[in-house]
Amino acid sequence: MPRRSHALAAAEPTAKNESNKDYTAKGIEAAARALRKRREQAVAAARWAFEKGHGSKRAATGADSPFKDVGLTYNMIQPLLTELKLTGQICDIRDHHNQILTNEERRHVAAWLLACADGQDPKDRSELSFKVRKILRARHAANKKKKYGKGSVRLNQAEFDAVNSKSPRLSKMFFEHFYPWCRAHDIEISEGTDHAQDEKRSAKMHEGTIKGHFYAEFGLEAELIDAGVMDPETKVIKDPRRVLNSDETPQPIDMPQKGSRNKVAKRKGQAARKAGGCNKECVTVNMAWDLSGHLYGPQLVELKRKELTDDMVVEPPRGAQAFDDATDVAHKQSRFCLLSRTADGMQTQQSMIEYLEHLDKQITARSNADVAAATPNSTATTTVAATLIRRRIRRATRRRSRHLGSSSSSKCWAAMLSLGCRCVPHASALQLSSP
Repeated sequence: MPRRSHALAAAEPTAKNESNKDYTAKGIEAAARALRKRREQAVAAARWAFEKGHGSKRAATGADSPFKDVGLTYNMIQPLLTELKLTGQICDIRDHHNQILTNEERRHVAAWLLACADGQDPKDRSELSFKVRKILRARHAANKKKKYGKGSVRLNQAEFDAVNSKSPRLSKMFFEHFYPWCRAHDIEISEGTDHAQDEKRSAKMHEGTIKGHFYAEFGLEAELIDAGVMDPETKVIKDPRRVLNSDETPQPIDMPQKGSRNKVAKRKGQAARKAGGCNKECVTVNMAWDLSGHLYGPQLVELKRKELTDDMVVEPPRGAQAFDDATDVAHKQSRFCLLSRTADGMQTQQSMIEYLEHLDKQITARSNADVAAATPNSTATTTVAATLIRRRIRRATRRRSRHLGSSSSSKCWAAMLSLGCRCVPHASALQLSSP
């Protein structure tokens, strides 16, 4: 009974310490630095005991020991002292007996992660797990080749569990302790998510920017009044069919869409950037509609190729509307479609001009359909408005060679502004003014 009571009394502080552990990010960071410091103190205590010819117990609690008040134990010093007596040196293998990867292996992994991050190819947890398992299997094979003799480092239980685990990732605890361990060993590495460039632009769209877009000196309201589309007194748009909005977006075929991003390794204090190489197959979709709600047919800019493969053709469902070059006044849509082909699947000078000419045809067809329908709101006014828009588009096509010098998409929007079309700054809206 006394022995049992003594054992229980000795276990109480350990249980209390376990319950008081801080498992937050700051707590884990502090624990990693404390572990390294305690390891360095244990190594220094083992060397002191070896030089003085003392044992591990005296080095830990002896009156003449400089480490008596540090908090070291016999089990922390004895393995190091034994290794020092056998080999004459202490190898920096692990800071903790249950640590996955040796210290040298962890430094190599950290250097690999930083090199990948600098090359804009940061590695996430799945890729890091694959790398760790590959290193452990290589070490196990090397140990067998050495017949577990001199120079071999056996896998501990945690490493065996990591290799034999069926999960594609290592445990969450490994990642929570790996990066703090690296920083405790003066390796500036951390974990974060990569941010796309468009997020930087969206961060600038605050309330002040939006108000300036609408009500500034050269904002949307002033532009519409100057073009004669909006009444300066009532601020009411006279004819909504004269305000067109056109927007295009690249749609990579083989690139994953946006969503939750995996955490990747990066240099501490720096943003993670990942260069994608899977956007070669790209289709640009360009749509246009007016303020009255009429939707014009799209433009699809696809990669220039000699022929289409079977996997790029999809059978439409039964009853689906086809692009038959018809104008549906009731549903406010023009079922036109333009397929443009460019070298890289992106909008260019020539493809934009093709789209403007195609939009001219759609406006002509809509004007004729409005007149044929003879609705109260679309008589001669519709024809005049459509004629004014078509005149501006034709003027743009006639003067394209003078103003378009580059095949970039950004020059196309600048060309619209210089060719008589009114383009509001900070927006992809295209207002066509009367001549």
